[in-house]
Amino acid sequence: MKKFTKKMFAALGIFALSASGVFALDFGGLLDNSTVFKTNAEQNFKLDQKNSASFWVRQSLNKTGSNYFIAEAIYNFEKDFSGEETVTTNALDSDLFKLVLNKNTSAGLFSLSAGRFFYCDLSGLAYSQTADGLLLSFNGNRIEASLYGAYTGLLNAQNVKILTSKVQAKDHPASETDIFGQTHTVEDNYFFEPDKDALYDLAEKYVIGSAMVSFPNLFAGQTLNAQVLGTFRVEHEGYTRVYAGLGLNGPITGTIFYNISSTLGIDNYNGESTHFSNLTVANLIYYLPFASTRLQLNGSFASGEYGDFGSFKGFTEINATCSLMDVQYEGIAKCGLSFSMKPVRTLTFSGAADLVFDASGDYYRGEAAGLGSDKEMSSVGFQYSAGLAWQIVSDVMVGADVSQYFDGDGSDYLDKTAFTIKAALSF
Repeated sequence: MKKFTKKMFAALGIFALSASGVFALDFGGLLDNSTVFKTNAEQNFKLDQKNSASFWVRQSLNKTGSNYFIAEAIYNFEKDFSGEETVTTNALDSDLFKLVLNKNTSAGLFSLSAGRFFYCDLSGLAYSQTADGLLLSFNGNRIEASLYGAYTGLLNAQNVKILTSKVQAKDHPASETDIFGQTHTVEDNYFFEPDKDALYDLAEKYVIGSAMVSFPNLFAGQTLNAQVLGTFRVEHEGYTRVYAGLGLNGPITGTIFYNISSTLGIDNYNGESTHFSNLTVANLIYYLPFASTRLQLNGSFASGEYGDFGSFKGFTEINATCSLMDVQYEGIAKCGLSFSMKPVRTLTFSGAADLVFDASGDYYRGEAAGLGSDKEMSSVGFQYSAGLAWQIVSDVMVGADVSQYFDGDGSDYLDKTAFTIKAALSF
């Protein structure tokens, strides 16, 4: 598999370079710095330093630029002083390596993307990451449709976080037989954790498949979306997660828009009983006629354990709060307000505030994190964030933001304060 991948990437690179004498070649890079001061469990400020350097190249394959090849290589460095031990991570990766071909017909636009690129589910909160695969899409006047297939086993686990079940992984039998008929011992069936000392550590092996259809301007400018996305682990014990979503979005007035989606989660771990769950997300967006101001009301609900109805389990690690621990969209509900505005062209202000509710039911999030059943999330918490970004010149940006999370029950094991300084230089 590795040899095949290397040959495929080399062939695509040679193909792109061979066309560089005919059509435009564009390239550039980015240097990025993020310095985070944050509290730890003892409420002492600690440092988390992150730096990255990336280089990208885009090669047009026709005169209009609609067909092209694009690639990006990136190096990430992080030194985190916030835990009991200082953790240093170096990662080398390519987060974008894609060939795009488009064909206009009388019926509509057909498009094919092949390589490594980003894709997400309808909610944007269950599956949202890069993977190696193919995307075939069609855009017509009355219907849009797409088919997506991908593989995660060649990704760098340092940069792509796939959720697995720590509780279920430690409870499996002494041996397992995978879908290829291979038997593995308990030591093989571990809860996956990336090797922090590796520049490139291969991620867990999953096959991803998705089908999506949209009906734009179905009525009064409204768009209806439907999607089924499945993730299937192909090593060790089986772990299947399927997401079937429906969404509706469009204008309410000329300056007020909304989008709402509801996703049915279906998961099965190691051939055991199948669980059903739900993730519902709703947003109301208001565009004000001054300073490019945008106000947004946000609401989300990820189900917990309620009898036969299970807790929602996403695929990509996406933090639901800015708390000290990584809280996922599982047994949680949020509602809040966010905004952004540009008083001048080079300055952007942003902020958000949320109430966070525990909807876990019988599921103790603290127990899953190894804290004990008495450390379940509080019934309500509050968080806020505020940020400023200044585009000094076209190639230089600096910014800063602050965030805080407070538990509503007076405990402090999730409380966190973070102050971040950012800088980026593009070339």
